[in-house]
Amino acid sequence: MIKQITEMSKALADENRVKILNLLSEKKRCVMALANILKISQPAVSQHLKILKNSGLLDSNKQGYHIHYSVNQDVLEDYRRLIKQLGVKK
Repeated sequence: MIKQITEMSKALADENRVKILNLLSEKKRCVMALANILKISQPAVSQHLKILKNSGLLDSNKQGYHIHYSVNQDVLEDYRRLIKQLGVKK
């Protein structure tokens, strides 16, 4: 449990990754769309997406030449639940 929380917290420790997660919670997007919205390079977006995907927070789906990313709602909900459990004193 602690390892999961740590990995996801590290993934969310960057402002751009939080912005990406927020944008992807609205709808699926590709690297180019995220780069245009965030005004950062496509390689930078790709690195952020890799970290978020490795933490389990994102899903990806290849459509033609593009990979579209979306939030893995189940994993995000697990993260919320785990964080909430940390605050519970018994």
